[in-house]
Amino acid sequence: MSATARAAAAEIDVTRASSATLWSLRLLLVLCVAIPAVVFALFAAYRWHAAHQNATQHVDRLVGIAHEHALKVLDNNETLLGRVVDLVGTEDDATVRAAEAVLHERLGAMAADKEQIQSIWVWGADGRPLAGNRFHPLPADLDVSDREFFRWHRDNKGGLYFTEPLVGKATREPFFDMSVGRYRADGSFGGLVSVGLYPAYFRRFHANLVNGEPGALVAMFREDGAVYSRMPGDGAPARISTDGALMQRVLASGGVGAVIAESPIDGRTRILSHRKVGKYPMYVAVGIDVAAVRAGWLKEMAVLAALGVLPMSGLLLAAVIAARRTRQAFDAAQRLQAETAARQRAEQALFQSKKLEAVGRLAGGVAHDFNNALMVVSGNLFILRRLLGEQHARYTDAINRGVDSASKLTKQLLAFSRQNALAPEILRLQDRLPAMEPLLAPVLGSATELSVQVAPDVPPVTADPAELELTLVNLALNARDAIEGAGHLWMRAYTIAQRAETGRQGRWVVIEVRDDGAGIEPNVLEHVFDPFFTTKQLGQGTGLGLSQVYAFCQHGGGWAEAESTRGQGTTIRLFLAPAAPPAAEQAPAAATTDGTVAARVLLVEDNPSIAAVLEETLESVGCSVACQESADDAAAWLDVNSPPDLVLTDIVMPGHRDGLDLARHVRQRYPRLPVIVMTGYSDRMEELATLEVVVLAKPFAPSALLAAIASLGIGTSVT
Repeated sequence: MSATARAAAAEIDVTRASSATLWSLRLLLVLCVAIPAVVFALFAAYRWHAAHQNATQHVDRLVGIAHEHALKVLDNNETLLGRVVDLVGTEDDATVRAAEAVLHERLGAMAADKEQIQSIWVWGADGRPLAGNRFHPLPADLDVSDREFFRWHRDNKGGLYFTEPLVGKATREPFFDMSVGRYRADGSFGGLVSVGLYPAYFRRFHANLVNGEPGALVAMFREDGAVYSRMPGDGAPARISTDGALMQRVLASGGVGAVIAESPIDGRTRILSHRKVGKYPMYVAVGIDVAAVRAGWLKEMAVLAALGVLPMSGLLLAAVIAARRTRQAFDAAQRLQAETAARQRAEQALFQSKKLEAVGRLAGGVAHDFNNALMVVSGNLFILRRLLGEQHARYTDAINRGVDSASKLTKQLLAFSRQNALAPEILRLQDRLPAMEPLLAPVLGSATELSVQVAPDVPPVTADPAELELTLVNLALNARDAIEGAGHLWMRAYTIAQRAETGRQGRWVVIEVRDDGAGIEPNVLEHVFDPFFTTKQLGQGTGLGLSQVYAFCQHGGGWAEAESTRGQGTTIRLFLAPAAPPAAEQAPAAATTDGTVAARVLLVEDNPSIAAVLEETLESVGCSVACQESADDAAAWLDVNSPPDLVLTDIVMPGHRDGLDLARHVRQRYPRLPVIVMTGYSDRMEELATLEVVVLAKPFAPSALLAAIASLGIGTSVT
């Protein structure tokens, strides 16, 4: 039995036990109290319903007042933002800064009669203040370019932005900001205008609103859970988790609603009413302690009991206490079951992750060893071609095709194990996507039809071919699981010009993969790209497939989107940036297998077979080669010999240094000495980029090595 099934069965058992206990208590109450108890219970229930209804109406009135107050303040401040934007217009920073004194007076007058306003600022495009109502002259070192609201407007996301509660850099006062972007006449980012509000202003108003009612709660918070004001504030968190049941119910209510919920802060159960503040991403909530309502009701029942039903009240109280304790025990059992199920899911996910890691290590180890063998075969094939000429070309070509096929296999194994060195290329999707049909058809199965269509005007993209293949295989696997019986998978590529309001301008290449499967629920759709998120049964999926898809898009300068309709299918769109056009410069002469290269090469490789074939390959084209087995030996050789024309080194080697350390050593001693690094790992690419070295991803053909040497302009090619 799976962990989910066991948890569900346990929950059913607890529910049955709780229901049986509560039924026994109710039966005992009826038998002991009989008709007088029934009459008393009916009256008590009526009065409790009335008290609860009155409390709910009272909360609704209070939240209406809090809502109108917050809406009026926010509307006034939005109007004020518009006035300030109109005041500074589209002038550049220098013009606005020149009018600082005048603007200081004008802004001060705008804020003079508004006690909720903490400050008014006009910020430049560089994040520094141009004018403000609090300071003149402006603080010299004030800079908000690191604030989230500045980055929001700088990235042209548009609209009104509310910050979370902050502390002013200049005033050291608690506040939160409303801000709008300011744009120049040509539409470029010109800075922003912000109005800071005092959270204490809202707390004072809310305290007066409930007027000290015991257990009352008034809060104002952003839709992502950031708390601006809470009364009472003792022990209140700065943020309410959006994953909690309370926030989930608030966000799903459509902007207006009421719930009865227990506070995670003080443990009090309240009748809580909330409203969304107009068009703003803000909510106000007012709650009254259920215990206070219950106390009033019990007081009324006590008076009634004093008139002749004290025995019945005693029995009723005993039953209520027993029922409450049973409910508490039931809740505790449910929490225990939930924790047990969560622990089982975590253990299963860890097991799946470890299993995937073990398989990945095995695949990566096999691929790396196979890469070394392929490099030996490829190198010796290159030498044979030079020795045999064209008379045996059909045999050498057959061997070369086998090497190419095996190289593709190792790249797929390394991609699976996450150890491949990314080797981005400029890819024409008109060629790549149709060529992948033979790879995807077995993944989908014979019952699913595959259609591939690429628009003729789609520009090339920059991507690693192996990563592209893995991405489309992952999408095909998901589509196969979603299609029940016969189905269809459509894959097409086209170009779009993204609208400015989305915040992503420019031209984008889109690879769209659509299936006609079962579709995805809306509450699941927003999590499909999260790592380890999966809706499959335990043991049937790791949740890593679509996270790899999103990572591939990020490597290509873009992003991914998912769209689905339950029962109609799912569409995944991959947005990639078009490849930059090649620079208009003369390409270096390509190395040929018939020429010679007069160059002195320091070869650093710990694998004797690879070192031997590389040495013979280089010597066959005229190079003189000095071989070293480790980076330590190579550094010592450089210390006592004149510098060579080229250093060719592997990365992973025994000793205190690796190839990356050797490259740094060469850069320090000989800044202009060319270095070519051979690697099969992707986690060192960012470090290598800082050293300005040429990178060859293993396995590579000797012709690729010679082409890299030729691109560096080393030696003289003689054909």
